Amino acid sequence: MDVKIACKIIFLMTIFLLSVIKSTSSSDNDKLNIDVLYESRCPDSKNFMQRHLKRVYPKIKDMVNLNYVPFGKAYSYSNNGGIRFHCQHGQRECDGNMFQSCVLDVIGSDNQDLQTNFVVCAMDFSKNPQNCAKNIGINLNKVDECMATNKGVQLQLKAEEDSTKIIRRSGFVPTIVYNGVYNGNDFWDSLDDFDAIVSNKLRSL
Repeated sequence: MDVKIACKIIFLMTIFLLSVIKSTSSSDNDKLNIDVLYESRCPDSKNFMQRHLKRVYPKIKDMVNLNYVPFGKAYSYSNNGGIRFHCQHGQRECDGNMFQSCVLDVIGSDNQDLQTNFVVCAMDFSKNPQNCAKNIGINLNKVDECMATNKGVQLQLKAEEDSTKIIRRSGFVPTIVYNGVYNGNDFWDSLDDFDAIVSNKLRSL
């Protein structure tokens, strides 16, 4: 092949790849980041998931990045050389928080649809969270391993880091945060009309 032709082909391929990367980056930047800080056995968290998120998600899913953080008002403490957690709604909630953290980790942040499917199902208190995970194809052995090892503890400690300062400011669970910045008005309004707040945020991007 002629050297000039080869160089031209390489140049055009480079331009194409750069345009794809730029397009992907721009697409990600155009999305609204939403953190949902909640508790696995919290009635108000359940109400938000069932009354708002479940209904609104299908129409906003391509325009948002959702981050689910199951921890809320819980806190960690040392116990006999290990780390334990105290939760607002008891040990069952602590177990549920860690279970959800592990399932979300197994799913991965790149599969928002599956994460949302699981969370909405698990926050329906009439359903078994294990069945919610199993029914979407999650390997429960991986989840059990996560919960039985330090992995589950570390995921909850990260959730604590992401939650504590914001929950102290809001004083309420769930708390909704947009683009990493807590705003009390936006948060409270989201609990009444999540659809309207997200729509307004998307228009201002």
